[in-house]
Amino acid sequence: MNAFSKGDINGMLDCIEPDSAALIEGATGIAASQFGLDAATLMGMSPGLMSIMNAYGYGYSVDYTIVGETVHGDTATVTVDFELSADGETMMSDENAEVALVKTDGRWYIALS
Repeated sequence: MNAFSKGDINGMLDCIEPDSAALIEGATGIAASQFGLDAATLMGMSPGLMSIMNAYGYGYSVDYTIVGETVHGDTATVTVDFELSADGETMMSDENAEVALVKTDGRWYIALS
């Protein structure tokens, strides 16, 4: 959530289970090629684009509260209340949203699969 608010694409990917993050990076590479860019360049532009959007008042922000967690070995579920805003307007909100986590090599990641 903090990485998203900062437009930190690499920070967001670092939170996602490595195999899923690799798939996202691959898909980004395909999308980037449509603009004559490589994936690293496109992903590197994201923080700058977020800064420009913030400068013009179109920034995104996310507020969240962790309200619970359940751990079962190498899997877990974190329950959060969150609100995603853009340009001061609520775009999405949810109470008791569940985020699945998986522990890989001793580190917790968001599980997309």
